[in-house]
Amino acid sequence: MRLLPILIVTTVMAGAALRAPGAAQTAPATQPGEASKAEKLFAEGRDALFRREYDLAIRLLRQACAEDPNKTSYRLHLARALRYSGRTAEAQPLLEAILKAAPDHVEAGQFLAEIHAERQDWKAVLAVLEPLLKYRHEYQTYHLLGEAAYQMNDPDKARKYFEEAVRLNPRSPADHYQLGNIYLAGNRFALAAEAYENALRLGMKSAILHYKLGTAYFNLRNYFGTISTVTVKSGREGTISGEWYLIEPVPGRKDMFRAAPSNTAIYQIAKAVAEGI
Repeated sequence: MRLLPILIVTTVMAGAALRAPGAAQTAPATQPGEASKAEKLFAEGRDALFRREYDLAIRLLRQACAEDPNKTSYRLHLARALRYSGRTAEAQPLLEAILKAAPDHVEAGQFLAEIHAERQDWKAVLAVLEPLLKYRHEYQTYHLLGEAAYQMNDPDKARKYFEEAVRLNPRSPADHYQLGNIYLAGNRFALAAEAYENALRLGMKSAILHYKLGTAYFNLRNYFGTISTVTVKSGREGTISGEWYLIEPVPGRKDMFRAAPSNTAIYQIAKAVAEGI
């Protein structure tokens, strides 16, 4: 009957030995709150990417991906570093793999679509981005879709995408300009004029833009608009002075001209000619 007490004592002594200060114990790989090796590599690689040290960023981010190959953000940053360093062919499969694993990854899709757009592979742009519309509505997606549809001669689809793009970002002159082109081709002259006016107002400068706006005004029969009398020293008829087209001098009035304002066909066509169309 003395066997049971001996067994209890032996068990207690063994437990004490395990807890003894000198006993060997296996420490965890990282302490609570401590970054893993992969996280440290990623942080260093991301910082190098922001500093535009692309070769260093690629090396560090590759190591981070090797440590944790399932981390999407690591692979996305590696793809960015590769693309910015001119190694687009290596970036593309990384982005395709991200989308295959996570079809709702809008950022990877936009990035991949930009690569296709640079190559003018408009069909691929549509194939990548259109499925993402059910997940998120963002300006960049609609901008790229509009350009792709426009380049593929699908004006109805392009118009829909560009209209949504300018709704999400009304300060993009390029989108207003493309909308103007679509409206003008469809004989929707009032909408075309408004779109071209917006592009001009937002800073786009182009002789062809003035010509197209003039064409829209002409088809709206807005030839000369409301004619005014203006004073222009050393002015010449048939030329532009500021926001006026000088139609003809006022008889007997030095430096005074009958003039058409800038929102007219005559002014915009003359502006296009003056800028070298």
